Formats: sequence, structure tokens, C-alpha cells
Amino acid sequence: MDSAAVADEDRALFLLAVSEVVSNVIAHGGPGVRVTAAVEILPREVRARIDDTAPPALIDWDRVALPSEQAESGRGLAIALAVLDELRHESAGTGNVWLLRRSFAA
Repeated sequence: MDSAAVADEDRALFLLAVSEVVSNVIAHGGPGVRVTAAVEILPREVRARIDDTAPPALIDWDRVALPSEQAESGRGLAIALAVLDELRHESAGTGNVWLLRRSFAA
């Protein structure tokens, strides 16, 4: 994502969110999991679709929050939620689909 139309802050925060979601798949997906990602840059937002072949992720979105400062993990989805305008997860027959969207700052 190297577009002059995307402000540095929007680019950095969106890439952070994508990285956190993919890192979670790697950490929790198990051996042999495949991950693919597609990114679309639109005039007012950027979107990503991340597909994986991991077992269905069971997420209680009401409990997603930053852990204590002493915790060594558990921040990924909370960080992604904080920097995105939308983060959706769907369990597919062959894995999971993650949909991410960030609107550009005005």
C-alpha cells in the first residue's frame, strides 16, 4: 500500500491492524494454515479481506479489550478495533474471513 493518496497516519494504522489480524492467525491457526489478503484503496477509505484456512475463530467481541500492561499477549484484536472503522469476522466452511476498513482522515 504505497499510494500518495493515503496519508502516512492512515497507512500506518491500517497496516498495523492488518498485521495484528494476520499475527493472530499465525499464532492461533496451527500448522499448515494458509493466509491470503487482498487490499483495495478507494478514494475515501482502504479495505482488506483476509482469508485463512484455520479452524473457526470463536470471538466474543464484547470481551475484546486491551489486557493489563503486564500481559505479554492479547492485544491484537483490541488494537485492530481501535484503529479501524470496521472489523468483521465470518467463519467460512474452509476457515475464516476477516474484513477490515479504515476511512481516511478528513
